Amino acid sequence: MGKLRLSVLLLAVLVFGCAISEKIRMDKFSEASKAYGEAVVWGHYEVANLYLKDSGSDPINSDHENLKNFKVASYDVKQVKLSDDHSQVTQIVEIKYFKLDKMIVKSLRDKQLWEYDLKNLRWLLVTGLPEFRE
Repeated sequence: MGKLRLSVLLLAVLVFGCAISEKIRMDKFSEASKAYGEAVVWGHYEVANLYLKDSGSDPINSDHENLKNFKVASYDVKQVKLSDDHSQVTQIVEIKYFKLDKMIVKSLRDKQLWEYDLKNLRWLLVTGLPEFRE
């Protein structure tokens, strides 16, 4: 009976440990997603780029001067969906923005794919910065 108790106890510790690990991972997602969203809202695209997954080629969305012609009026997360293995998050964000010289508010739905980087223990955005249109 002692071995059974020990096995049950070890299983409980393992399950509890995994649950804590997943909570920490999702807390990290919340922090990364919030910081990225704030960077986009404030027009700090160099900071937003820090959350982008590097494709290994040219710097992602390096046209910061053009992006600075746009101002974000609102950034609202509409949907968050976690993959079964908890390694990816698909997030839908509604962004209202305007071009500084036109002052006409437009909106876009930004479908974001985030992946958890096991090597660096952080979330990275695969889909890149939002594409503002005139």
